[in-house]
Amino acid sequence: DPNIVKNHAFYTESLAKFDTLWPISETAGVETRKLLAGQGFEVNPVCLPATMSSDGKESNRKNSHPGNGSKELLYVSTLDPRKNHFRLLLACESLWSEGESFTLRLIGGKGWRNEGLLRFVDELKAKGRSLIFEDRFIPDEEVNERILSAWFSVFVSEVEGFGLPIAESLRLGCPVICSSLGSMQEIADACGGCLMVDPYDVSELTNVMRRALASAELRDELIQSINVDALGSWDDYVARILEDQ
Repeated sequence: DPNIVKNHAFYTESLAKFDTLWPISETAGVETRKLLAGQGFEVNPVCLPATMSSDGKESNRKNSHPGNGSKELLYVSTLDPRKNHFRLLLACESLWSEGESFTLRLIGGKGWRNEGLLRFVDELKAKGRSLIFEDRFIPDEEVNERILSAWFSVFVSEVEGFGLPIAESLRLGCPVICSSLGSMQEIADACGGCLMVDPYDVSELTNVMRRALASAELRDELIQSINVDALGSWDDYVARILEDQ
């Protein structure tokens, strides 16, 4: 896409005007150093907090799935190639074909280069699979309600600068099936509550999802292990940046 090439060049030229950069994860810091090697400025990663509120007024509500009845897997993400929806749908179709009973809910805009993916979504829905795709604008409050009632959140992207939906899910007490790569692994390692998976391996993803759907005990253990404070607060984040001044 010529526009992407043009915008990327403008982006890198803009970055080169700064003395210090604070990428939002260690992974983003590594990639930034590669991108702008030899430019002569400092790159000091400061990981974002997993808390979304800067005033300390976080919601005390936590995921409240009753542990019986219909189980919903939730993926909040724009539909574009790096978000890896196609492999996720292949894994889900394998499980549905085995007779597993669950719903996959996709929330996010249609993104780009996704014509084949959207056709696959329509094919699965035509087969009667329990698949919901919400591409409308959804307020944060409604997204939070979806997270609060989900069995697991899913975030199996191929690459991210941070992985905000993982942090948002953990903050609300919802365990996550996430990629074992880059910044997503950073969040999972620090905060717990996650089952990590190679996002390129459909068989592994299928097996991990099967485990997640089958075991309420596993789910409870993951929920108990969540510690979103491990990534610090917004006060910690600001203090780290001010230290570099």
